[in-house]
Amino acid sequence: MEEIVLSPLELECFEQKGFAIISNFFSRQEVIDVQSHLIALQEALQLKRAGIGKGSDLKVVNEQRGDYIFWLDTAENHQALKPYFRKMERIRLELNRSFYFGLSDIEAHLALYPKGAFYKKHSDRHQHGSKRVVSAVLYLNTTWESCDGGELVLDLENGTSEKVIPEAGKLIIFLSHLMHEVHVTQRDRMSITGWFLQR
Repeated sequence: MEEIVLSPLELECFEQKGFAIISNFFSRQEVIDVQSHLIALQEALQLKRAGIGKGSDLKVVNEQRGDYIFWLDTAENHQALKPYFRKMERIRLELNRSFYFGLSDIEAHLALYPKGAFYKKHSDRHQHGSKRVVSAVLYLNTTWESCDGGELVLDLENGTSEKVIPEAGKLIIFLSHLMHEVHVTQRDRMSITGWFLQR
């Protein structure tokens, strides 16, 4: 039996507003497993400062973003990440079936925003062309409270915005061209950020 990841209501929200939130995409144990892996990578100094742009244009801009990342390989990844790629594959299939996107692949990285870090308003589609169609952020933060900051704020095409608290196990998917930002975090903020790609 196929695993259903997106409900009809979530698909309807995505169609009408360009985003959908799945509150319990990951169980608490799945969150803890990936969080532990991320922390181990941090302690091993495997996380790198994230930059702006791509290829030869990639550069670190402290005034724009302050997160640290570790790119994931879908073919060779830690055991804790297997549920993520399995469930994301289901989402890819469901989005293709519902919206005919022709999504062919996913790229993703682990992300850590240390206290005081942020990411100013931007789009996930690169200026000089991009294969990214749908963005996805899965939060790995346990016991998160509103005073901890770190919210994702998504600008919608109807002129309104959506604020998302980065609570453990919550996944948001949204159209990659939408402008969005991450507010200053008051504690370490952890996530997996991914993008569904067209060929």
